[in-house]
Amino acid sequence: MRHSQPIRFPVCPMCNEAVEIKTAKTDHDGKAIHEECYVRSLEAKKKLFLVPPKKQRRIERPA
Repeated sequence: MRHSQPIRFPVCPMCNEAVEIKTAKTDHDGKAIHEECYVRSLEAKKKLFLVPPKKQRRIERPA
């Protein structure tokens, strides 16, 4: 008699939920990830790089 093991799906690194192979995308590390989670991660990274640096105040010295 053959023992069948349950099918194990990869786990999304963003939400920790199972990712079905048919709908899986891969992240920059080659890990399976939901498309929605991947888009959210890219948007978050984009926001980090688009935040303008704080304006530096000029200190004027008397002449």
